[in-house]
Amino acid sequence: MTDPLRAEPTFSIQVECEAAVDLGSTPYGQRRVIPIIGGHVDDEALRAEVLSGGADQQLVRADGVLELEARYLLRSDDGSLISVYNRGIVVSPNLIRTPGPGTPEPQQATDAPTRPYVRTAIQFEAPAEGPHAWLNRSIFLSTVELGAGPATINVRVQVYRVL
Repeated sequence: MTDPLRAEPTFSIQVECEAAVDLGSTPYGQRRVIPIIGGHVDDEALRAEVLSGGADQQLVRADGVLELEARYLLRSDDGSLISVYNRGIVVSPNLIRTPGPGTPEPQQATDAPTRPYVRTAIQFEAPAEGPHAWLNRSIFLSTVELGAGPATINVRVQVYRVL
């Protein structure tokens, strides 16, 4: 018998983003890209800065579910570079369904929860040797909370290590 699935809070990443760039309707759904311009991790487990140049590619599917796929780099306080790949979904009552054939207006999703469901699987790629190698040896999940600043979007990614 296997152990039950458990996870422990590990650290949080504060990500600073610019406004979304809307690519419009594509064959796969409504596409937008959110540039990542900075941020930080300031925790006992990891101290690092989020480097500018990453992006969160988002797709709103026909069923109203938002798929997110973020890629960016962290530079730890010792200078090590750590690649981050975060992929997940958002189910929110604020997302609307893409109109189907013969549907004149988008419709509010009736089966959406009252609070957003935001869950992601986050993968790190750190140097194989050194103080951050532990990031290569576990499965991580995360939650994402959105906040707005005066000119940017602030995102808090709470990372959990699956035990």
